[in-house]
Amino acid sequence: MDLVNTDVEIRERSLPQRIDMTLRFIATRAPGVFLYSALGVVPAMIGNALLLWALDPFAAWNNLSWLWNWALITYLIWVESPLVMAPLVVFLGTSLFRQPISLRFAVREIWRNTGRQLFVHGVVRTHLLWSGLALLSYATLTEGLLAFSLTLGAMFVMVFWCFRPYVDQIIYLERLPLVFKSEHPMTVGKRSSMLHGSDSGGVMLESITNFLLAFVVFFATYGLLLWGYYWLTFNTVTQGWFGSTLFALALWFTMIVGTVLRFFSYLDSRIRSEGWELELRLRREADLQARAGVGQSKLAVAQVPTAATAGGGQR
Repeated sequence: MDLVNTDVEIRERSLPQRIDMTLRFIATRAPGVFLYSALGVVPAMIGNALLLWALDPFAAWNNLSWLWNWALITYLIWVESPLVMAPLVVFLGTSLFRQPISLRFAVREIWRNTGRQLFVHGVVRTHLLWSGLALLSYATLTEGLLAFSLTLGAMFVMVFWCFRPYVDQIIYLERLPLVFKSEHPMTVGKRSSMLHGSDSGGVMLESITNFLLAFVVFFATYGLLLWGYYWLTFNTVTQGWFGSTLFALALWFTMIVGTVLRFFSYLDSRIRSEGWELELRLRREADLQARAGVGQSKLAVAQVPTAATAGGGQR
């Protein structure tokens, strides 16, 4: 990462400043943000809708307890968000450091790192276990097992959300292996412990604030979509259709805002822990000293008389 050639100034920022920068960045870079977000969001929305329809083709949950239907949608989006938001993380990492990016490059980066993400989130963080139990109970109309799996699954997501939020940024920006190798003494797990452990209190505070911001963004977006739906159609909401489209769209937009904020918080954490700001100050000071030295040497050369001038004075 070239710390000099960036779209944002490398300096330590407070949490309110990072939130403000997140909203400004999304507003000014909306085409790129939503294009690369759509690479993951569109397939995820279609896949989730088809999956829930296949598990419950007669929409029995809408009559049994439609709230559990929406709870499952919320949990699936929450668990899938690291994989789905991977194109956005690639876009953020390249655009902020002014590196060239293309859809082919994003797809190649995702293909290279998807296995690491699946192992970390699915196996280490046990999301595959709770997701599998939730889908099984949804297909068999077992409300008790669905409640148990969603509750335990949400607890695991929340714990890692609060204490280890930067693992995806570590995977995509630092490109570390999962296991120790001679050419890579650092691993994803060791790097995660170092980065999050250096300021665990600040990381948790930032995660809680991110969670509260997600509530505000979700209900604002959901309210606008609901108002627009009624204004355009004047129809009542069909629970199954609305839950897998507009409700899911509001959740995904919330995940986009949270991903951008988490990315800026990751950069701020590295700035504080690795002294990026100090490094840039030293570079600038060295450049100033070098330029001053070059200027003095040019001035000294200009003041030295040439041989022709010296000979002319004795003639």
